[in-house]
Amino acid sequence: MEQRVKDAEAALLTAVAESAAARQYRESAELLKERPGVLEKILALRSETIDIYAGDQEEELLSGTERIAEAYEELQRIPEVNRFLESEEALVSMLKEIRAALFDAVNLYLPE
Repeated sequence: MEQRVKDAEAALLTAVAESAAARQYRESAELLKERPGVLEKILALRSETIDIYAGDQEEELLSGTERIAEAYEELQRIPEVNRFLESEEALVSMLKEIRAALFDAVNLYLPE
């Protein structure tokens, strides 16, 4: 990779890491860690969601979706969970915008 591209990459990574979105995400993750097992539950639900949607049985999809929705609803009663999920969404949105801008800059078209 060209040195100027490496330098720009390093600057972009630093800017992202120092952004308000990344800072809020880190802070909310730290607060969430003060509630033992909650982050692990969120991650387990995500894995379960992926497994359900990757499956090919419609009945499993319906029952699994309902089960996951109920579990998320229960978790969202915890204010720290909402703050974490909101800050994560903001950070991911920023990263998606960066990705789209990079793809557009080189006319690289990939599916969303």
